[in-house]
Amino acid sequence: MLHKQNILTMNTLQHSGNLPRSRRRVALEVIVFLCVLLFVYAAVSKLMIYEYTTAQLKLAPLTAPIAGFVAWAVPACELLIATMLCFSRWRQAGLYAFLGLMALFTIYIVQTLFFSERLPCSCGGVIGLLSWSEHLLFNIGFMLLAVAGILLQRRFNFHSTGKEVTGNK
Repeated sequence: MLHKQNILTMNTLQHSGNLPRSRRRVALEVIVFLCVLLFVYAAVSKLMIYEYTTAQLKLAPLTAPIAGFVAWAVPACELLIATMLCFSRWRQAGLYAFLGLMALFTIYIVQTLFFSERLPCSCGGVIGLLSWSEHLLFNIGFMLLAVAGILLQRRFNFHSTGKEVTGNK
């Protein structure tokens, strides 16, 4: 009886060791889901109001000369990155691309806040309803999520290969 109890205890301990790993996996999947949701929503919103997006981009000094290009290139990049995040082979690169594009958006917001007389917003949907300060905090929050996702993904890549992997599997 004691032997069976020891085996049961050992099995329970072995499975409980997987709990933090499964929580990390769930956390990574939630982060990726939120990133995909954000970029698909933002891209579709911008494309649905393409003329308005282009007009708003023409009001900002930084994007005025290339407004037509930016109005379709940004949603295309967002959809590409969202697609990358959906495939494990491309997930890590997608997280880095997500972080990079969010950093560019954040730089654009800071530049607009401090150096523009007009504050045009080319964001679609409910994101366009945020104030510039809220938008900045929103972007920083998603950038932090992306960093957490990168760290979690790297950890899973490390555990699956036994060595640190900085690129894709």
